[in-house]
Amino acid sequence: MTLTVSVLKMPYDEKLLSSLESIIASDPIADTLYLALKHKYYSVYCHCVNVSCCTYLLATKMGLPEQECLRLTLGALLHDIGKINISPKILYKPGKLNKEEWSVIKRHPVNGINLLNDSKLYHMVADSIRYHHERYDGSGYLEGLSGEDIPLAARIVSIGDCFDALVSFRPYKKILSFEEAIEELIKSKNTHLDGRLVDMFISIAPDFYKHHYHPTYFPLSVENSNKNYSKFIINEDSELEINWEEILDQLPDIGIILIDRDDRILFCNNFAAKLRDAEPGELIGKTIIDIQRPHRRIVVKEKLAKVKSGQANGWERLMARKGRYIENKYIKIADEKGCYSGMLMLTMDVTQGEKLLRMLLINLEKLSILAQANIFLKKVFDLEDTLNNTAALISKVLTLEKLWLVIMRNGEINCFQEGEQPLNDNQREELIKKCEKLVQNGLQEIIIEKWAGSKRIFIFLESGDEFKGFLVVETKGTMHIEQQEQDLLKVIGNYVAYAIKKLLFISRVGKFGNERSINESLQ
Repeated sequence: MTLTVSVLKMPYDEKLLSSLESIIASDPIADTLYLALKHKYYSVYCHCVNVSCCTYLLATKMGLPEQECLRLTLGALLHDIGKINISPKILYKPGKLNKEEWSVIKRHPVNGINLLNDSKLYHMVADSIRYHHERYDGSGYLEGLSGEDIPLAARIVSIGDCFDALVSFRPYKKILSFEEAIEELIKSKNTHLDGRLVDMFISIAPDFYKHHYHPTYFPLSVENSNKNYSKFIINEDSELEINWEEILDQLPDIGIILIDRDDRILFCNNFAAKLRDAEPGELIGKTIIDIQRPHRRIVVKEKLAKVKSGQANGWERLMARKGRYIENKYIKIADEKGCYSGMLMLTMDVTQGEKLLRMLLINLEKLSILAQANIFLKKVFDLEDTLNNTAALISKVLTLEKLWLVIMRNGEINCFQEGEQPLNDNQREELIKKCEKLVQNGLQEIIIEKWAGSKRIFIFLESGDEFKGFLVVETKGTMHIEQQEQDLLKVIGNYVAYAIKKLLFISRVGKFGNERSINESLQ
C-alpha cells in the first residue's frame, strides 16, 4: 500500500494529523479501533498524537524518505491501540501496580497486534506496536531484543513515548519540566533508548514542546501541575472518578446543557453550543429563557413552572432549523427528597431519522393513493367518472383547483373538464394549442408552468398509436412541487391512460356487440 499525504513536507500540524486519520479511516478495522480508543481513553489518544508528532519530527531530522516518515508516523499514532482492552482501574491506577496488574499492562503490545491482525495497515504499523517497549540494553519486553535488533520504527517511537510520559500527567508520578525530561533522556542513552537517536531528538525537542505538544487530558478531577494527588487516589474497590465535563465535551452528536434551580446554565458542551451558533462560554451563566427565541420564551416559562410544581417531569420538542431536525428533551433533576433542583437539557440532531420517518409517511400515503388508483384496473368508467376519480386521487397529492383531460385521437382533439366553471372558447382553444405544441416538442412525461398566480401541470398520457393526451392540473400558489409528488402524478397519469384505453375499447365493441360479448372481450 502506497501512502501519500500532500502536506508531508510541512511541519506536523492538524492537516497532517487529519491526513493520517483519513488513512486510518480507509480501513474499517483500524478506524473502528482508533475511534473506540479516542472515546474510551482520550488521554491515551492525546499521548498517541504527541508520540506521532515526535516520531515525524525525528524521522524528518534523520532524512528518511517521505514514505518511510509517513509509515513511522502512522505506526506511532496507533502504537498504544492495544490499551483499549485494559481496565481503567489498572490503566489509571495511582501508585505501584501489583504483579498481576503489571502483566496485564505488558500485554498491550500483543493486544494491539492481535486487534489489527486483519487490517490492511498491519504490516506498516506492526513493528511500532509490537516492539516499542523493547530497551536498547535488552531489558524490555516483549521479546527482550537489544541494540539494532530492535526495528528502527520501534526505537524511534519509544523515544517519543518516553518523553511524552515524562512531561505529561500520570497518576503515579509528578510532571517533569522540559529540562528535567531532557536530563532523563540523556540518562537513558544506550540503556533504555538508542543513544544516537536520543541526541538527534534532543535537537528537535524544543520545537515539539513549544509548538506541537498536546496536553494529555486525564480522566481525573485534577490539574496538570506538581500538586499532591493523594486526595484523588482511587481505592481498588471504588469506582473511577471521571471528569465528565471533558467526556461530554467530546460527544459528537448530543448536546448537553445543565440548568440549576434558578434556571441558570451551569454547563454546556461543545455540540449544544454549536447548534446555537455560540461558544460554550457565551452560554454559561445565562438562563434557559435567555437562549430561547423570543416567541418561545413564554411557553418555556410555563413549562418550567409545571416541572417545578411537580405537575410534569419534563417535555420534548422537535423543530426544523437550517435544513435539520433538532430534538430537545428537558428532564427534571430532583434531590434525594424529590424536590426540584434543576433541569438536564439534551439536544440531538435527528435529521436522518426524521427524514426517514417522513419519507416512510410519504411512501405510506403513496401506497394509499396507488391502492385507490387500482380501481381504474378493476372497473370501467365513463369520462365523467374517470375525471371525478382522477380529481380525488390528485387532491391527495396537492391542492387541486381545476382538472382537464385533453385527448388527441384520429386527428381530433377533445377537451373535458372536471367540475364547474368551464373554459370559454378562447381559453379552450388556448389550452388545446398548448397541448399540441407540447406533443410536437416531444414531451413524454410532465411539465410545470406558472399560470396567472397559480401553476398548471401537464401530465402526458399515451396508449401506443391509439391516442395521446394530457391531464392538465391547475393548483393554487407557487409552492415548489417535490419530485415525490411529480412521481405520484406520473403514476396517476398511467392509470388514467389505461382507463381511457379500456373505455375506448368498450366503446368500439359496444357498437356491434351485446353486453355478453363485451364482458367476454374484457376477460
